[in-house]
Amino acid sequence: MEMAAAIGDEIKNYILQIENENKELKHALDENTKQRKELEAENQRLEERLRLALFRQFGRASERFIGKGQQPLFGNEEIPDGKAEPPEPAGIPVKAHIRNAKGRKPIDPKIPRREIPIDIPEEDKQCACGHPLVCIGEDITERLVIIPEQVYVEQYHVKKYACHHCEGSGDVRPKVCDKPAVRTGKVPETIMPGSIATAGLLSFIFVKKYDDHVPYYRQEAGFERIGVNISRQDMSNWQMKTGNRLEPLIEKLKAHVKSGSVMQMDETPMMRIFGSSDA
Repeated sequence: MEMAAAIGDEIKNYILQIENENKELKHALDENTKQRKELEAENQRLEERLRLALFRQFGRASERFIGKGQQPLFGNEEIPDGKAEPPEPAGIPVKAHIRNAKGRKPIDPKIPRREIPIDIPEEDKQCACGHPLVCIGEDITERLVIIPEQVYVEQYHVKKYACHHCEGSGDVRPKVCDKPAVRTGKVPETIMPGSIATAGLLSFIFVKKYDDHVPYYRQEAGFERIGVNISRQDMSNWQMKTGNRLEPLIEKLKAHVKSGSVMQMDETPMMRIFGSSDA
């Protein structure tokens, strides 16, 4: 009897073990099915993006439908009786255009000119017959000249004035003069007090940075070639300080833009093709 009871317990334990394994396998199967559905959905999204990208790259850009028998847009348009479609024109007139001339293009006339006269020697202005030669015209040849950046230092010599007679005692007396004993000239204000940077230097650096896309480390090397020592750290600090000084102007621009009845902007969303926020 004891042996039969032991065998019965072993069978029960075996059955419980098989049931647990069955539950685990069923759970794993459900997880695999869920992952397979997610992968299929992701694959479908990627195929749609690929199809859209190929259509944008190689598809027809124009959405105009050209052809006969085009159906009505809303389905309820009616053509009045007795009015047939106008016949198609035999040809399309093309507006005349001016073809560009071949050869080198002339230099922009707005660029200032520096005239350099070229004459023949005085001894060649006498004809062999004994009469002097007369100028009958001239040929003009143009060559473009560019002067590199001109660098110079604005050196302010601030004059100081004082009275040697009273040594300033006449200025400090009340109700006589409210001016200081030593009077100095006033240096023009600058956008960045206490710095060597001027408005022209800052404009040059920022145009190079944001219009010509020249980073600060390359500008630093360019300044070294012309004998000027300006580090990239200085230029970066000047950029932040200039931005802080221009905050009132930015607020004025924002207020001016918002003062109108309509504000136009481009709010077209960008699709994440590569699945990253940096794409």
